[in-house]
Amino acid sequence: MVNIVKGANLKKLSILVILLISVTCLTFAFMPASAVSHAETDGTYQLGTYRVKNNVSLDVYTRLLNGTEIKLFEIPSTYYFDVTEIDGDVFYIKYNGLDDLYVKDASNFVSLTDADKEPLGGFTIELSLSSDASFYVKGRSGFTTKTLTPAEAPAITFIGKGEYDGTSCIYVRCGGEYGYIPTSCLKTKDGGVAMTDYIIDLHPNYRPTVVPDKNVETKAADPNKLTRIILIVGIVVPALVIVLLLFKPSKKGRYDYDRNSTMNDYGASPYDRPRSRYRDDYDDGRRRDDYRRDRRPDDDYDDGYYDNRRY
Repeated sequence: MVNIVKGANLKKLSILVILLISVTCLTFAFMPASAVSHAETDGTYQLGTYRVKNNVSLDVYTRLLNGTEIKLFEIPSTYYFDVTEIDGDVFYIKYNGLDDLYVKDASNFVSLTDADKEPLGGFTIELSLSSDASFYVKGRSGFTTKTLTPAEAPAITFIGKGEYDGTSCIYVRCGGEYGYIPTSCLKTKDGGVAMTDYIIDLHPNYRPTVVPDKNVETKAADPNKLTRIILIVGIVVPALVIVLLLFKPSKKGRYDYDRNSTMNDYGASPYDRPRSRYRDDYDDGRRRDDYRRDRRPDDDYDDGYYDNRRY
């Protein structure tokens, strides 16, 4: 009996483990791809588009003709770049139209996920001069200096934040040339916000969701998310029901008879012990004769009197 009980419990436990494993596997299978970053996979990288992680920036380097490495600028958080070549721990990239660049800190960028939607690219904005400024033009061998005035300066496009000779600068494209202009001399073309006060916002894919106006029609829910929710609920709820049914204690009826319990608690009943054919005949005869015994209530008859009369 003990072995049967143990076997039943082991069977229940096995079914429970299988259900838990199934639910866990299916939950991970329907988990959004954004939950797993590139850096948390097998550590291998391929050519393609990558994104800078949240709350960090990515340093971008280049080399002059003499082989000197210089840091040009930073790619801001959540913006994108293309890896065009990989040489060990060095990733050659293309960003905002420039392709003579490379990055080295792979821990600061990740591969794309479902949240990364077009258009994918770097941060850029049109700028203008707020005062006369020095323009440090990058050449193959180093930098040369020009002076720009607000009235004569050509179009200026933001590439990235950087530093030149200890001064905070913006690396820009200006009149077909690339180089640094001091941050204090620049402002946004639209709005005139000084670049010293300007805060680069996250990429539109990662900006906080704006609460919609009640008068504006709300965007339809993502069908993929609804499908995942329905599938997960459809798997988890039945699994929990099965587990509850397996471990729900059985209720015995008021008059249920447990022979084993009776024998263990009170000893074996003479009516429950195994009998042979001859033993059954003997017991039946004794019971029949017992009913014919006439026990009189008065004192004239012995209490042990046996009436052997046949009727």
